[in-house]
Amino acid sequence: MNGGKRFLIMALAGCVALSASALPAFCQAAGGGGSPPARTADQRRQDDIDRVMEFFRLTQPDVYDQALALRGSNPARFDRLIMGALPTVNRLEAIRRKSQQLFDLSMQDLQLGYQSLRIAQRLKRTDLSDADRAKLTAQLQAVVAAEFEVQQQIRQMEINDLQQKVQDLDSQVKGREMDQENIIQKRVRDLVERNPRLEW
Repeated sequence: MNGGKRFLIMALAGCVALSASALPAFCQAAGGGGSPPARTADQRRQDDIDRVMEFFRLTQPDVYDQALALRGSNPARFDRLIMGALPTVNRLEAIRRKSQQLFDLSMQDLQLGYQSLRIAQRLKRTDLSDADRAKLTAQLQAVVAAEFEVQQQIRQMEINDLQQKVQDLDSQVKGREMDQENIIQKRVRDLVERNPRLEW
């Protein structure tokens, strides 16, 4: 595993420390409220770096320190680390805006995934006693089972969301069918009297 991926996995592991109250600190850099002035590409890139660095700082201080060191000693590796973590930071921000419950489950999933990786790494050691290997294997089984449960809850929430969207679309279609004549007449007037949008 190369250093950048190892740093990213360590950072993801630290998500367990990222509480709902702490998350806005790294989300804030993304902006919010009002229409900020247009930003240059360099400013947007710096915003991304700031958000990821804040994510590291909150979730994994040792990775944050290593990222600071890389920033001065190996800028290319620093960029790879930042760009590797950015999709996760963006995804977590989007999830939290949509659903706190889904965000909490996603954080649990990250935490359990990291725990399973750490236990698996320990199990690869050749100097483990049979008793230690059996104990770690039982721990890994329990963590993976818990992770499976969390992932099932996440998938069920996604299914529920999709079902709600289908219900909403079905209601819209039925409503349009009931008001078909008015909708058609309004569209005709818009086409003749205005500059209508293509979608209607």
